[in-house]
Amino acid sequence: AGIAMVYQNLSVLPSLNAIENIFAGRMIRRRFGGLDYVRMASTGEQLFKRLNLDVDIEVPLYKLTQAQQLMVEFARILLLDPRVIILDELSNKLTPEEMTTIYDIIFDYRRQGKAIIYITHDIEETLRLADRVTILKNGYRRGTERVSDLDHYRLFQLTYSFALEKR
Repeated sequence: AGIAMVYQNLSVLPSLNAIENIFAGRMIRRRFGGLDYVRMASTGEQLFKRLNLDVDIEVPLYKLTQAQQLMVEFARILLLDPRVIILDELSNKLTPEEMTTIYDIIFDYRRQGKAIIYITHDIEETLRLADRVTILKNGYRRGTERVSDLDHYRLFQLTYSFALEKR
């Protein structure tokens, strides 16, 4: 459907290696049906290069850090090249350097006219990345605002104020 998501909790298969995780359900096959592992590995290496990720693609994911596993999951999204990407609370799991890479990819996707739904509690991150912000509280929309109309105080008020009226 052109929508891909990186969940707050990992959705990788830890016993499989990075390439098997990236291509799960989308394995590249040769002409007569066998797996084209060389082509998948080459594509995986290119994705890792874009993510500045230096891991052995043959190692099972359970031997990688949680951040590395999350980057493998993000590589799977890059392979799909979706029209809409949903990212849920990435910044509290990745290093600032890894987040810089993610931000670069987000801005690149934005320039291409693709939609990014970025779920975060970080006000600075919201003001830096978003065009619009929607505040949800207990499953209810508390408000939607253009980021250009907000400052730190107003965003904090929308996010944490219990006095905000329902809209």
